[in-house]
Amino acid sequence: MAKVTRAIQDILALIESGAGSRTLVARLRELEAREHELHARLAQFPMDLPDVHPNIA
Repeated sequence: MAKVTRAIQDILALIESGAGSRTLVARLRELEAREHELHARLAQFPMDLPDVHPNIA
């Protein structure tokens, strides 16, 4: 997730600096779709599960 978010930020910085192209915009859309997919997958899992130490389980 962090890798996708960082890639989006990098592409946005390029576009904002005037170095954007249709290819960059297309890649940005791909990354944003991937980010949305990852958020949706993470939302499927409850966040209130306690961490279990591997030696206790």
